[in-house]
Amino acid sequence: MSQDNTAQSTDGAAFKAFAERALSDRGQLVVVLRYANAAGCKNHFLVKNWNELAAARSCAAPMDSLSMFPIRDNLIGQAGPSLLSLAAAELGRLHTEYGNDAVLDIVKLDPADTKLATDEIDFVQTADELRQWMVDNLGQRVAVVFLDVDDGEAMTAYVPGPDGVVRLGAY
Repeated sequence: MSQDNTAQSTDGAAFKAFAERALSDRGQLVVVLRYANAAGCKNHFLVKNWNELAAARSCAAPMDSLSMFPIRDNLIGQAGPSLLSLAAAELGRLHTEYGNDAVLDIVKLDPADTKLATDEIDFVQTADELRQWMVDNLGQRVAVVFLDVDDGEAMTAYVPGPDGVVRLGAY
């Protein structure tokens, strides 16, 4: 178990300010809750306000991380040709910047619950997978996001222990 005094806390002012600003500017966030020391287990949430973010945070234990990813306005829409063109360009950019292993995450909007079910978020890695996904889900309201890195528009914070100290685990 390591300790990192520079890691952001989910109880800190920076976390709250980022969330409030992102929700105000973008209206929605995809939140990835990564469970510490749990062999890569994670859950995804689509949050539209502070109360939904607090509910996602309440599912976390000390050492877990919460990553917030604002949804870019130009990558929200109905699955179809227009969104396919934008998403394909984004996938090409990701492959150029991060390599061909980068994947796009497609989130079905208007889920039944804030916590996204397995069938409400999909991952595509190639242009062919993206094209097929759009055909199979034609008309579905979705957002296309990249959830693998903090690119300056995202933030990751960690749940502190009862003593208020942030300790990192394996994710």
